[in-house]
Amino acid sequence: MTKIEFKQLTAYSLPSKTILIMGIGFDSRGLSVLTNIRKNIGIYAVIGVHNGSWRQYSSENERMFKLLSSELKSHYIENTRNNILDVVDSMAKALCELDKNDDSHFLFDVTGFSHELLLVIIGFMDSVKALKRTLFIYTDAKEYSTNYKDNKDKWLSRGFVDLRSVFGFSGVMLPSRPLHLCLMVGFEVERAAEVIRRYEPSIISIGQASKNSSISDSHYDYNCEARAKVIEMVEEFSWDYNLNHFEFSCVDARETSRALIQYLGGYPDFNTILCPMNNKVSTIGAALAAIKLQHVQVSYLQPQEYNVSGYATASGTFTLFDVSVDV
Repeated sequence: MTKIEFKQLTAYSLPSKTILIMGIGFDSRGLSVLTNIRKNIGIYAVIGVHNGSWRQYSSENERMFKLLSSELKSHYIENTRNNILDVVDSMAKALCELDKNDDSHFLFDVTGFSHELLLVIIGFMDSVKALKRTLFIYTDAKEYSTNYKDNKDKWLSRGFVDLRSVFGFSGVMLPSRPLHLCLMVGFEVERAAEVIRRYEPSIISIGQASKNSSISDSHYDYNCEARAKVIEMVEEFSWDYNLNHFEFSCVDARETSRALIQYLGGYPDFNTILCPMNNKVSTIGAALAAIKLQHVQVSYLQPQEYNVSGYATASGTFTLFDVSVDV
């Protein structure tokens, strides 16, 4: 894992035929990588994937993507129907054109993707044997929910639309087995409690980032508060369940993957559903673990509303990491 400042990205050493893959949404940090790397001599093409929902808040980022990528080979995946299969099909077509000889490398900017779309594209990249040639990059956040100062008022998303398994990560669900629900809790208390309420699992595992692998001490403190609130809400549920705890990393996807593989290995006789609800780095770790553990289903609860006016601010640094030794 490497941290660099924004201004250092232009000169960062990349293979000569690198394709940038990035998400386009409302988050103001989503264009930071493209802005700072488009003059890098290693970058020769860019694939921009629109997140689909909340389009009315991302039109300026769409316009800027097209402007900033105009001097590169560029593919813009519209995703107007918010259809995952359309996105995968368009990704496959773009790679067929840009990576004909399977000799390209990829810089995967995960900042602007929804958690669901991020998981789907990682699964797709694994299926075409591209993860071993992929370097991940993430625009670090200085602060989340910037329009609220008190931790108790902060929110990133709220409300619920649909709870579904993630395409490519359906797992194996046997009717004869009890359900183990494994939640990677972030800041979104109500969404986490709603996932538990809808599944009514026999075992509830609520995970949070460890203190040493949190983004900051303040993030860790708030994550602890959020987890405690989830447990408080769970205690009001009426069915019988066992409640467990585990830890993962918000700064190292490979560490998260290994922690999940070890932890979930302790429940071989359960149907297991994994729901990553923390940051993008830990969500990548969840995807890597689920790729290894084919019986595990990954689920996503689509929010009804995002905090589009104050979602996050950039810290001025990027985190780069690869996962090639784990795939």
